[in-house]
Amino acid sequence: MSILLPESRTKSQDPELDRELVREGLPSQKGSYLLILKSSSNAVITVGRKGSLTLKPGYYLYIGSALGPGGLSARVARHADRIKKSHWHIDYLRPHLRLFAVCFIVCSERLEDAWSQQVGAWSGAEVPMQGFGASDRQLGTHLYYFQEWPGASSPVSLGGKEIHCLESGGMEIRA
Repeated sequence: MSILLPESRTKSQDPELDRELVREGLPSQKGSYLLILKSSSNAVITVGRKGSLTLKPGYYLYIGSALGPGGLSARVARHADRIKKSHWHIDYLRPHLRLFAVCFIVCSERLEDAWSQQVGAWSGAEVPMQGFGASDRQLGTHLYYFQEWPGASSPVSLGGKEIHCLESGGMEIRA
């Protein structure tokens, strides 16, 4: 699978995914997900006890799992809300980033480490904060930054699992 974003889309302020669209578009089954977020400005934010993170204009990809009650629909709908009590690391970033797509895999096993390793190997991938979203995992991070959209050079393959995507418009997903 490759995630392609037209050049016009990378510069626009298209609407972001909201809680209702996510609730309707994602299943309540367990799974792993990839949030595709965009920052248009610089900011320094505090991520709980982890410390400060400097946000830069560009793209942030966050990988997680939803194995609890409500599955993918409930977890990602919570992430779609910008303002909420901060519980997970990603909650500290959401007020500063636009969510315009989520890709997901329905499965009962944790695949975020495997997905994170692949995203981290993409050209241009940077780790903005070690341990982000991965406090309970062996891998160093589940958050990656890209100054430019990685585009067609960003293949994903997770052992033949089917990857689905929900987006706010203008994005092309190729299997």
